[in-house]
Amino acid sequence: QILFVRLDILREVVMSTADQKYIYFFPKITRAEADGLLGFRTLGTFLYRTSSSKIGGIVLSIKQRRNVLHILLQYSSEMKKYIFMAKGAIRSSMEKKSYERLAEITEDLKKRRLVAAGVVNPDHVPSNIPAEVAPDVMNEKTSAEVPRLGEQGKSALQEIMGLKRDLKDYKMMLRVFTMDKTLTESETKQLGEYRKAHNITMESHAKVLASLGISQETWDEYVAAGSKIEQKQVNEKQCTPTGDPTEWDEKTVIVWMETVSKKFKILPKTIDAFRGQDVTGDALLEIDRPMMMQLGITMGQANAVYKAVKALHST
Repeated sequence: QILFVRLDILREVVMSTADQKYIYFFPKITRAEADGLLGFRTLGTFLYRTSSSKIGGIVLSIKQRRNVLHILLQYSSEMKKYIFMAKGAIRSSMEKKSYERLAEITEDLKKRRLVAAGVVNPDHVPSNIPAEVAPDVMNEKTSAEVPRLGEQGKSALQEIMGLKRDLKDYKMMLRVFTMDKTLTESETKQLGEYRKAHNITMESHAKVLASLGISQETWDEYVAAGSKIEQKQVNEKQCTPTGDPTEWDEKTVIVWMETVSKKFKILPKTIDAFRGQDVTGDALLEIDRPMMMQLGITMGQANAVYKAVKALHST
């Protein structure tokens, strides 16, 4: 117990007072608790916390599409700077590799659009927030940093209470969904539900699109492209042979190979090599790489077919 107390003291000593009270910093939460705080939030939401395994370590936790990314920062008491310890896309894209303040890291991350809104620690909300809006701030979990009051302060308070945050989150969703220049029906539906839940008008939607450089015409093209992909998937599913593979004849095996060729990168010449070889479903399930190579199929393509057959076994 004494050891743990000393570790906590060490963590506090190496951080400046400003950073200990930083609005996005949670000094006492664990990795699991950070996962819980960020798990249901939108992409790019983040927070800072102390590392439970590294003395003097600070962890930057960021909500990703499927999980929460945890990046270790080490505070150097000699240099009085935070240093990115982990390697990866986030670290390599940062302007600098060491920072004097957590706020400086946040500013750089936001400039590069690597994070969106931060999770506010209610204990660290500045005292200059008016009493009448303090409860709203305390209940709100995602926000921008609160500057001093005035025009800039009013803008920050609006963001804390959600008036601007919703549009920022919506913009982040749009950016992610349109990265591949397609919008599927499910993605369009999800965006529509978000607009309805957060009272985002079509006028605001158009402004967000414009800020991303997406015109209405381009938007329609993305939707059309997504529709084509979904229709193709439906067609492929309808064409995929069903039933017990051991009962497939040679023709059904060829149809199956053509259906899964794109997914497993099976070339047309490989499919042609199976034609006229009396490869039925029974034979297909027992085929191995050496047997395929005897048909003149290259090692790489034999491996592709083998993976497809292995997947067929598991269905």
